Amino acid sequence: IKQSSLHTALIACVMVFFLGLGHRALDARYGHTGELRVPVDPNSLACLPLVFGGWTGQDVPLDERIVEVAEVDDYVNRHYSRSKSGPPIVLYIGCGSDRGVIGHFPDRCYIMSGWIPRATRKGEISPNPGISLPYNFYEYTKEKGMSGQAISLLQLFVVDGKYYTDVSKANRQLWGSMRSASYYAQVQIAIQSDVTTSQSDTDETRLAEFAEDILPHVNRMFKELLQRRNGEEQVDRGER
Repeated sequence: IKQSSLHTALIACVMVFFLGLGHRALDARYGHTGELRVPVDPNSLACLPLVFGGWTGQDVPLDERIVEVAEVDDYVNRHYSRSKSGPPIVLYIGCGSDRGVIGHFPDRCYIMSGWIPRATRKGEISPNPGISLPYNFYEYTKEKGMSGQAISLLQLFVVDGKYYTDVSKANRQLWGSMRSASYYAQVQIAIQSDVTTSQSDTDETRLAEFAEDILPHVNRMFKELLQRRNGEEQVDRGER
């Protein structure tokens, strides 16, 4: 995906927060525990493999303004390719201890950037036998000169190892347990193509297949992160 397309969509989220939406509205609705927020280690996602299952990745650093808007402590933004598999797939994972990490939604940011929604639906993937994880699928188009662009993306939210498609559900569960999460994360897997060649079902299938390949590695990474975070919290309590 051309960075300018994702850049514009993410920057548009600044307007969402200025309008009082996003995680600040959720905080006002659900409150907070008053606990000190400890940032996630900025090297937490570095262990995610660049090469796996025939896929080869290339890191693409994001503009500092995008990172600030996304409110992440650490992130991965990579283009993954596999021979004869079509255009590259972009994997973005943002992670942090601030709830704002999961306060960014394609149906706000992309539309505010001029993208027109063409498809929205939910689905499930099975990264491991007997395990089903929910995801949100979005497809957008935008006219550009005599042609147009299309973006298809698959999105998941992760809070302390649990996957969600509905952020409000994650917040209700945290509110019910009267605790803050150790970490919040957002996973986006996307393809950009010419609008004349984009096929929603084909793109969704390809994104889901990539997700099933990468998520076992993502799960291990988040499991190790949660173990480290829990250890840090226990040490912090002992020092008080």
